[in-house]
Amino acid sequence: MAWLANFATFFAIGTVRSLFPKLATDLGVSPGLLGYLMALIALAQLTAFYLMAQTERWQFKVSPMIAAQLLAIVGLGILAVGKHPAFFAVGLLMLGALAGVTFTASIFYSLHTEGPGGRRTGIHEAIVGSGFLMGPLLGGFIAEHLGPRAPYWLAVAVILGAITAQLAMLSKKPAQSFVPQAGD
Repeated sequence: MAWLANFATFFAIGTVRSLFPKLATDLGVSPGLLGYLMALIALAQLTAFYLMAQTERWQFKVSPMIAAQLLAIVGLGILAVGKHPAFFAVGLLMLGALAGVTFTASIFYSLHTEGPGGRRTGIHEAIVGSGFLMGPLLGGFIAEHLGPRAPYWLAVAVILGAITAQLAMLSKKPAQSFVPQAGD
């Protein structure tokens, strides 16, 4: 479930990092302000990393991942319709929080099993890379054919698809199955 969330996260982050600068400059955002705005993603991600490291209450619970994904959907919606840098800042902060939550969960569950975690951490990193690949690739295609704001709606659809799949997985497994077993 965390891997699904992580793919959707980095699909959205890759889309935003590659395509938002064009939209922002077309809307009159200066390069300096754009740099500050884009840095907000990393700032929120770093903050989420720190906060998650302070507690174990999120471990083996799906609700923090789902909540972060829902928050990011709002953030992407803001990017899709917003026109002012203050709104963009809020949307970008929401995306950064998503990245911090899902990346932490994904790597935690990849490592929290019996036996060597190299294979699972490799899968974790491949998922991050595939999101970074597919988001800009498909987002750029969509932007070219449907307009500069359409990629954010595509990212919303990907996150909604991931949430749907996670909830389907959750409904088919007992709660104790969130503890990964060797070979998973």
